[in-house]
Amino acid sequence: MTDNPYEILGVSENATLEEIKNAYRELLRKYDNIASNSEIINRLNNAYDEIIVQRRSSASSHGGSRSASLDDVRAMLHDDRVADAQMILDGIPAENRGAEWNFLKGTVFMKRGWMDRASACYERAASMDPGNQEYRAAVEYMYSRRNGDYGGYNTDRGGSGRGCGNCCDTCCALWCADSCCECFGGDIITCC
Repeated sequence: MTDNPYEILGVSENATLEEIKNAYRELLRKYDNIASNSEIINRLNNAYDEIIVQRRSSASSHGGSRSASLDDVRAMLHDDRVADAQMILDGIPAENRGAEWNFLKGTVFMKRGWMDRASACYERAASMDPGNQEYRAAVEYMYSRRNGDYGGYNTDRGGSGRGCGNCCDTCCALWCADSCCECFGGDIITCC
């Protein structure tokens, strides 16, 4: 069996990142439903991760940007590969951790259920890039959760002035949740 990650995924070393992602996802679909294929799936995951790390290292050594690795983190989060996404984010030097890094780190924390950490990262991302709708929607979503408007921590709905009958709060929370989901390929509200 080969140890070349490109051969494992069945792509050439000159393949684009999109071709690599497509081959990887197609192979996962092929082997995912059979329990005895866990070793094959692990090999596919390792091959894909190795290619991503190689390309990220190559890009940084040639003065390239880090946006390709952040795109990969988004793809990993979309595929619920939270640990892999966190590993890549943690490997990015502190001086390169901008607004998008904070947003993605917040998403890692949110997927792990660490809402206070997620909220802090989302707020940092929004303050670093105040014009970014995605980051602002994430902050609003966390605010809604914290105040109990969208299934959050606060179960006391009385006396706060923000009762469950407030349609604006509900619509805003749904819009924020839809915006966050669309970032990762989902869609709660299909009409917009």
